[in-house]
Amino acid sequence: MRRTNEVRLAEQISQFAEKTASICEAFDSACEGVQSDRVKAIIAKRVLAVADAGERDPRKMRKVVLFSLGLQ
Repeated sequence: MRRTNEVRLAEQISQFAEKTASICEAFDSACEGVQSDRVKAIIAKRVLAVADAGERDPRKMRKVVLFSLGLQ
């Protein structure tokens, strides 16, 4: 049982790391050329919302966020 819990924990950590990397990549690419901290904060919230909805592809997240802001 302990081994199963350790494997499950390792999988969760791996998934968290992948999700975090995708979120960071989407945010960074969506913020290219953006100077306003206020706009960056809005982008951050929208990227998190898209990730919470289940999207993991940073390019798709970026596209959805920019579209929602009328920037694409």
